[in-house]
Amino acid sequence: MTASFFNGNALNTVDTKNRVSVPAGFRDVIAKRAGDNSLLLGPSDRGDCLVGYDTVRSARLFEKLEARFAGDYSDAHEKALQDAFTVNEALGLDDNGRIVLPLAQKQVVGIDKLALFVGMADYFQIWEPRAFIAYRGITSPVGRMVQALLDARS
Repeated sequence: MTASFFNGNALNTVDTKNRVSVPAGFRDVIAKRAGDNSLLLGPSDRGDCLVGYDTVRSARLFEKLEARFAGDYSDAHEKALQDAFTVNEALGLDDNGRIVLPLAQKQVVGIDKLALFVGMADYFQIWEPRAFIAYRGITSPVGRMVQALLDARS
């Protein structure tokens, strides 16, 4: 069986209703892995971006937490569950392959008119493109690539 991963990148426009098209390749991965057209989206704890993934990854995350705490219903267990699941929202793709970015999530990471999708194997990130360049550095290959995408839109 061939593994399906989120690969590549796309710079997509966010419309006035906060809708953004999920890249076709990412939609294909979601459908192959989870068998549906829904995803989970939440803020990352590692950078100023959103993290998206399918329900299969969500189930694996829950299993890992349950194994880690193995019947321990302590405050630490509760906080780990909150960190993993409270800030995420389940979103469905519309017939055009778009999602509606939750306003609070969009504001937290500073996304306005453009959203940069970045494949990360079993999940993907959504960045405000200039924040991504600042995070990775303009001289990095990926930073230069994103700058070129922005320049092409000017």
